[in-house]
Amino acid sequence: MTAREELAALIGTKLDRIFGTREFGPATQDYTLADELIAAGYRKPRDITEADDLRALTVGSVIKLSQEGETVNIALKTGGNEFGLAGIAKPLSAAVLFRTAVERDGFTLSVIDGGAA
Repeated sequence: MTAREELAALIGTKLDRIFGTREFGPATQDYTLADELIAAGYRKPRDITEADDLRALTVGSVIKLSQEGETVNIALKTGGNEFGLAGIAKPLSAAVLFRTAVERDGFTLSVIDGGAA
């Protein structure tokens, strides 16, 4: 399922709950709204599972660090292989961020805004 189809299905489901069930699945307006949201920059948050995923992100990407569903910190990719974290003066490399946050501390890293991995 493409991002467009997934978003249109979600929109259709939510609208069905508000306005009543449509028997035929996502309607044209659901796809139109999905297209508009994607064009405006919406990207589904996705989890980072490898340090290479961090390296592949574009500068300006925002990463959420969470543990047990609670946001713990936010990281911003500031350079080629550097991430700035709130409350930490020195930038961290992708490898150090991944090793410390995921492998040592058990955080989940999720891209919430920014480039594709």
